[in-house]
Amino acid sequence: MARTPSGQSRRLNALIRQQVKPVRDAFTLAIQQAAGLVDEAALIRALERQDLRRAAEILRLDDALLAPLREAIRGAYVVGGQAAAQAAPAGVSALWAFDPGNPRAAAWVSRMTADLIQGVGDIEDGVRKVQSVVEAGLRDGRSHKSMARELSGRRVGRKRVGGVIGLDAQQTDAIMRQRSYLLNGDTKEYLRRYTSRDKNGDRTIAKALKEGRPLTRREIDGIIEANKAKAIGARARRIAKNEAHQAALAGQNEGIEQIKARFGATATIRWQHNLSQNPRDDHVEMDGTIIEQGQDFVFPDGTRMKYPGDRAGGPVHNIGCRCVGIYRIKVPKVD
Repeated sequence: MARTPSGQSRRLNALIRQQVKPVRDAFTLAIQQAAGLVDEAALIRALERQDLRRAAEILRLDDALLAPLREAIRGAYVVGGQAAAQAAPAGVSALWAFDPGNPRAAAWVSRMTADLIQGVGDIEDGVRKVQSVVEAGLRDGRSHKSMARELSGRRVGRKRVGGVIGLDAQQTDAIMRQRSYLLNGDTKEYLRRYTSRDKNGDRTIAKALKEGRPLTRREIDGIIEANKAKAIGARARRIAKNEAHQAALAGQNEGIEQIKARFGATATIRWQHNLSQNPRDDHVEMDGTIIEQGQDFVFPDGTRMKYPGDRAGGPVHNIGCRCVGIYRIKVPKVD
């Protein structure tokens, strides 16, 4: 059974929570900026030519727009690095400062942000999103202009709202199925299947049912637009929690390495499973395991991780994981 979080883990978790909002805000800003830059005429032409890849490229999040996201993740890494001093004996923090410019630290941040940006702007995921919208549009008898608006959103002032930029392919497919259910008048199945929908749309549905009429196209557009916004918000929160957590723990581990090098110290790391609603059984079993820092935690599936959140664990061990490492540093006495 997982133990009550220690003081070190509580302090680290508090620091991580503070980093989630900057990462989420940076991701959301990138989506808003990307939507505002979409060339709708070019998007319509790509759809008319059935050039799904070109359409996906038009909608793709540009690397330059993701620069604030890169900096937010770097900030979480630095905060984690600075937190390493919590594990050291008294007096160490006065003689040591985390160096984010260390070649090892800089390389980790570069790899981490490159992987995230590639994942967020993955062109193949983008093609699947476009394909989902086109297939649903053809099935529902919609024009290429209407499909383009579904993808890019409608313009409100200088902004676009209601597009799929920021959603992944799975979310987009679910949204398209929602629209089809509503267009076909199957509101009962829509309400049964999609519990994570924006609940304001339920009042619109209830009103139409009470009046004994089908939903209008405008009402359906409003419901779907709200559902997209909620889904994008959910993805932004998920990305922010995962990336801030992994970055902070990687920074913490690097900070310990720097302290060891600076003082000729040794360190151990104990796996601390944070209590969660749906815990991984193997992570619960790992709780309390202590290793020398630099060695590996070895899981039954053969996965080896240097610390909780280590990207070597892959998505199966990292997505949604909130475990942390509890370090103990021993600094040799100087006569």
